[in-house]
Amino acid sequence: MRSECEPIPRGRPEWASSEEDWILDLLRKADAEGVSREYLIFTCRSTQCGRAINSLEKRGYVIEHVKLAGENYVRYVLRSEPLRENPVSGNWYVEKFHRLRPSDRPKETSADLPLFNGAGK
Repeated sequence: MRSECEPIPRGRPEWASSEEDWILDLLRKADAEGVSREYLIFTCRSTQCGRAINSLEKRGYVIEHVKLAGENYVRYVLRSEPLRENPVSGNWYVEKFHRLRPSDRPKETSADLPLFNGAGK
C-alpha cells in the first residue's frame, strides 16, 4: 500500500512497453485481418489497448483503424513499420509543450531571489 507522503510516479508505467510489444506482435501475426479491439479488451483483458496503439503510432508504426460492417468495435491493422522508431519520452507534457512541468522544475529558494541574496547592498 502506498504511503500518503510517497510521491505518485509519473511517466510510463513499467508494463507499458511490454504491452505495446505484445500488441505489436499480435498485429504482425494477424496481418491484413487485423486485431479487433473487442478481442483485446474482452478476451485478452487489455483495457489500455487504445493507449498502446496510440503509443505505437507515435513510435512510427502505421496502424489503420477499420470498422467493418456488422462489427461493434474497431479493428487495428498494421500497415507499415518504421525503419527506425521515433523516440517517445513517455511524458505527454514534455511532448506537447517541449518543457518540464512546473512541478518538475527546480524550486527557487530565497537565496536565488535578488532581494535576499545580498545583491541589493
